[in-house]
Amino acid sequence: MTISEGLSYLEIVSVGPFWRVRMTISEGLSYLEIAQVLCLKHPLCLCLGLVAQTEAKIRPRRRWSDIARTCARWRSETWTSPLLFCLRHARLAAAIAVSSSRKDFFVALCFRAQGLFVALCCASLSSSPIAQVMLPWLAFGHLIPFFKLSIALAKAGVRVSFISTPKNIQRLPKLPSTLNHLLDLVQFPLPSLYKEHLPEGAEATVDIPFEKIQYLKLAYDQLQPAVKQFVVNQLPDWIICDFSPHWMKEISQEFQVKLMFFNILSAPSATFFGPGTRKTPISPESLTAPPEWVTFPSSVAFKRHEAIPFCAGANQINASGISDWERVATVLISSEAVLFRSCYEIEGEYIDAFQKLVGKPVIPIGLLPVEMPERDGGIVDECNGNIFEWLDKQASKSVVFVGFGTECNLSKDQVFEIAYGLEKSQLPFLWALRKPSWASTDQDSLPVGFHGRTSDRGIVYMGWIPQQEILAHPSIGGSLFHAGWGTTIEALQFGHSLVVLPFNIDQPLIARFLVEKGLAIEVKRNEDGSFTGNDIATSLRQAMVLEESKKLRINTREAAAIVGNLKLHQDHYIAAFVQFLKDGIWKQI
Repeated sequence: MTISEGLSYLEIVSVGPFWRVRMTISEGLSYLEIAQVLCLKHPLCLCLGLVAQTEAKIRPRRRWSDIARTCARWRSETWTSPLLFCLRHARLAAAIAVSSSRKDFFVALCFRAQGLFVALCCASLSSSPIAQVMLPWLAFGHLIPFFKLSIALAKAGVRVSFISTPKNIQRLPKLPSTLNHLLDLVQFPLPSLYKEHLPEGAEATVDIPFEKIQYLKLAYDQLQPAVKQFVVNQLPDWIICDFSPHWMKEISQEFQVKLMFFNILSAPSATFFGPGTRKTPISPESLTAPPEWVTFPSSVAFKRHEAIPFCAGANQINASGISDWERVATVLISSEAVLFRSCYEIEGEYIDAFQKLVGKPVIPIGLLPVEMPERDGGIVDECNGNIFEWLDKQASKSVVFVGFGTECNLSKDQVFEIAYGLEKSQLPFLWALRKPSWASTDQDSLPVGFHGRTSDRGIVYMGWIPQQEILAHPSIGGSLFHAGWGTTIEALQFGHSLVVLPFNIDQPLIARFLVEKGLAIEVKRNEDGSFTGNDIATSLRQAMVLEESKKLRINTREAAAIVGNLKLHQDHYIAAFVQFLKDGIWKQI
């Protein structure tokens, strides 16, 4: 590796398992030779190797970043001989040795002996696990899947650094203590903006109204320097990122760390949207039918009233200066592979279609189902104790759970029609309702007299509830929800009858897919997207009690055997993914 005249020293700095080394090179040295030396695979070893000159050249006064790129490039090579012939003589050389799996690297001085340059090397290489960085977007529909994947990988022996902001890290589920040595929760403060743009303490989409999310993206983009320095220090094997950090392309290329895109959408949704490389703005008309690359029968498409707001958001150049469409395209194109929270048993044909579309490995990592904790007093106390007591008194599979997440902003008409539908259905229900922004008090959130008319068979709980524990309760038999992918997986894990009422982003596409698979009933809506209480009641009774939907209830029970199979998802899908992380070769399951 040739360095121009005038470079007086080389400083290589790293942290963690690496060494800090400074080598002073005499003034006037015209070149520095970097050796490619194979280390014997023992915990501590001494290896004699002859210095080989690389063909790479670096610019004057470029130090660590250039060496790091060279190390990263070498890490994927497998060297089969500890002796490499010297191609060129020099008075002094430095050797950087990289193992075939790049678990560690080191620097050693090379000295002249009998006209050859001999490298004396020492390293510890035997037991370091694969290291990777997780970088999700600041929304809990993204943070939670990334966190679940981090836990699954840590259980498989992979070292994970999960990056987010302090407040979001605090709001994550508790990390199992047995994984503390493998899963590091890395906190970077979110850069502040003007308070009128981003309120103090807002670190996730749940903290702000929809119109301010563009400023959250602007602040998120300003995390780039901190993330870059972290990558410089750690040099992970892989970076797994979300759609939002489009700037990870530059970081991964500069330091030759492989990038992977974890697409938290369902495989049918991602296949519908395509590779994201189109240059012209998308139109509502283009989204109301399956695209041409879906060559099998499919009903996954938007209705016009859904396509119009989606296009407005996707095409918008927001305060961050880049549209979501461009973010997705940049990350997707620069990634070595694409991950889906999916499995072939549920979404196989869409996974295959997306792989043909993008021409790179598309890896289903399993559905990451939850391992249910035992109910304890802490959980009961947090929801005032009466919810589980009430559920315990209900008949098996009789109760409808109603919930639309923390970020679905329902209008007054929508909330009231849902309430009228629950009342008319005559079914037991548990409704987790966040106080709407238009309501001044909890009482204003529901129609007058609703509580009194339904108190004998239903509960409306305002605030946070332990959703996973509630969905797992044996009295819950159905779910009325927005068709978000995470909640879909949770509901299917326990064999619930699904009634879907989608509102935004890819929820309508997931709803169509679930209906297509015979796993859900979608609430009927008018052309403008409105619906009535009668529509809600009809769908609920059809899913829960009517004989005509007996096949749907059978289908969801069969799906539960797949979705809830922890061994399938951890020992099969995660294990195959870990093997890909090790050797970089995807063997389709």
